[in-house]
Amino acid sequence: MMNIPEEMVRVKVAAASAFAQTLRRYTSLNHLAQAARAVLQNTAQINQMLSDLNRVDFANVQEQASWVCRCEDRVVQRLEQDFKLTLQQQNSLEQWAVWLDGVVTQVLKPHQGSSSFPKAAKLFLLKWSFYSSMVIRDLTLRSAASFGSFHLIRLLYDEYMYYLIEHRVAQAKGETPIAVMGEVGAAPSKLHGEISEQRALSSSRQGRTRPHGWQPKLDKFILERRGKFLTGRGINHWTSCPAPGGLSITCPLSVDMGRLSETSLQFSRILGQECGTGGQNGPF
Repeated sequence: MMNIPEEMVRVKVAAASAFAQTLRRYTSLNHLAQAARAVLQNTAQINQMLSDLNRVDFANVQEQASWVCRCEDRVVQRLEQDFKLTLQQQNSLEQWAVWLDGVVTQVLKPHQGSSSFPKAAKLFLLKWSFYSSMVIRDLTLRSAASFGSFHLIRLLYDEYMYYLIEHRVAQAKGETPIAVMGEVGAAPSKLHGEISEQRALSSSRQGRTRPHGWQPKLDKFILERRGKFLTGRGINHWTSCPAPGGLSITCPLSVDMGRLSETSLQFSRILGQECGTGGQNGPF
C-alpha cells in the first residue's frame, strides 16, 4: 500500500474490513445454528421452554417496551402467539428460518419499494433486539430453568435477523451485502484528518518533556501490577486506565478504586524519580 493515494487506501481498507466482519458473522451464525439444532430437537427442553415462556408477563414487557419502540399491540401479540405455536410444534431449524423470514417480510411490507426501506429495516432490527432482551430479562428474574436454551436461541435469532435485514437492504439498494456493510467503514475524510491531527498532537506531547530512562521502569511496573492483579483472580479483560502525567496503564476492568489509587500513586513516584520531581507533580 506504499505510494498509493490516501483515498484509495481508505476504500480498500473499508472493503477489507467489511468482508472480514461479514465472514466473522457468517461463521458465528453457522456455529450458533449447529448448537441450537440440538436444543430444538430435544422434546424435554422444548416442553420446559414452553412452560417458562407461559410464565412471562408479556403485557408488562409490552408496557415497558412500548415507550421506547412504539410498536402496535396487535403486532406484538401476533408475534408472541406465533412464536409459542412454532415452539410447541417442535419445528426444525429450517422451519424456524422460514418463520423469521416471514416476520421480516410482513413487518417491512409497508415500506417495500420506498426510499425509507433501509431506515425502517434497521429500526425493526433494533426493536426486535430490544424486545427479545426484555423477554430474556423476565426469564432471568424468574430463574427460568430453560434460561440457557432461551439465551442460545435468542443469540441465533438475533444473528439471523441481522443476516436477513442485511440482505433485504442490499436488495433494495441494488448492491451486494458487503457493499452495504462497507458503508459503515467508509468514514469521511474529515474524520481521518481529525485522527491524524490527534496522532500528531499525541506524538508531539510524548516527545516534549519525557525523559529517556522512564520506559524500562514503566514496563517493569506494569508487569508487576499485572502479576499481582492476576494472582488467584483469573481476570481476562483489560482496559486502559488513566494515570498521572496524561499517560495510561493497562488494568483489569474489575479493579477496585482503592487498589487503583495505590497503583496510580506508585506509578507517579516512578515517573517523578526519573524526572527529578520526587513524585509530587509528575513529569509534565
